[in-house]
Amino acid sequence: MSEWWTYRLHDFLMFSPRTYARMFEIYNEAIWPINALAAIFAFALLFIAARLRFSPASTPTSFSRAPASAPWWQRALYVAVFVYFAGSHAWIALVFMREHYAPIFWAAEYFAYAFLLQAMLFAVAAALAARAADVFCFARSTLVAIVGVSLVSIALLAHPTMRLATVSQWQMLEGVGVAPDPTAMAALGFLLLIRPVKAETVSGQIAKYVVIALTAIAALWCVVSTLTLAAMGSKLAILPAAALIAVIFSARAERANL
Repeated sequence: MSEWWTYRLHDFLMFSPRTYARMFEIYNEAIWPINALAAIFAFALLFIAARLRFSPASTPTSFSRAPASAPWWQRALYVAVFVYFAGSHAWIALVFMREHYAPIFWAAEYFAYAFLLQAMLFAVAAALAARAADVFCFARSTLVAIVGVSLVSIALLAHPTMRLATVSQWQMLEGVGVAPDPTAMAALGFLLLIRPVKAETVSGQIAKYVVIALTAIAALWCVVSTLTLAAMGSKLAILPAAALIAVIFSARAERANL
C-alpha cells in the first residue's frame, strides 16, 4: 500500500474531465431554457444594483454616517437578489447535485445539504429585507462595492468565456443560477455589494450573522471548486481562487474604511 504522501490531488478525483464536461452537456440540455433565463435575470439584478449604488445620489458622503431607511425600490432589489439566490441554491441542491452530480461523485449528496442550507439562509435574508427598511444597505466602501460588482461580472462573463475555450460546445458551459461554481462566485459578489447595517436591533444582529454564514459557505465551496478544477488541470481553477482572495481583500478594506 502506497504511503499517503505519495498521492497527488488528481488521485482523489473520481471522474475524468470529459465525464465532467459531458455531465454539464446533459444537464444544460435537460433544463433549457431555465439556464438562459437564470443568467438574464442575474444580469438584470447586477445592472440595477450597480446603477443604484453608483448613481450620483449615492455619493461617498451619504455612506459616511449610519444609513437612513432604504426606499421601497431599494428594499425590493435586496429582496429580489436574496430570493433569486435562495431559489438558485435550492435548484442546484435538488436538481444538479442529486440528479446529475451524485451519479459520478458520491460527495455530491453532502454538497446538496450545504446548498440547501444556503437557500434557507438566503430566504431568511429576504424575509429580513422585506420586513424592515434599516437592515441592509449598499456597501459604504466604494472599493468593496466595485469588487462586488466585478466578482459578479466575472461569474457572468469571464467564467463562461474561459469555459468555452476549453470545451467544444456551448451546452457544456456553467451558468449563474444553475451551476454551483459561478453561482457561488456571484453570491459572494452580491454579498459584498449588499451589506447588513451595523445596528443593535434584533433584525440587524440576525442579518449580520446570516451574511457571515452565507459568505463562509460560499467561500468553502470556492475552496472545493478550486481543488476539483485544479485536480482536472483546468485553468478555471483560478476563478474561484480569485473569488476567495477578493473576499479576504474586501473584508480587510471594509475594516480599514477604504
